[in-house]
Amino acid sequence: EYLSFLESQGGLPLGFKCGDAKGTFVPVEAPSMGALPIKATVVALDKPTDSWAAVFTRNKFPGAPIKVGRKRLADGGPLQALVINI
Repeated sequence: EYLSFLESQGGLPLGFKCGDAKGTFVPVEAPSMGALPIKATVVALDKPTDSWAAVFTRNKFPGAPIKVGRKRLADGGPLQALVINI
């Protein structure tokens, strides 16, 4: 549904692709909660780029995606895709 919305708003810039997916997961920390819904959007570039920046939460207990993203930013190097947990 998100991809349909994006397509209705106009085309993506050349070299960009976008997609979304829905699924479920069982949290390892709380399996009694059962399967929980998860949605993600992927924005991908045809070629990697060194021109990127990021903004992260200031939460005192950031999750693994934030820790990996901060390390990736500190290490530098090219980026070719974003995975956004919505």
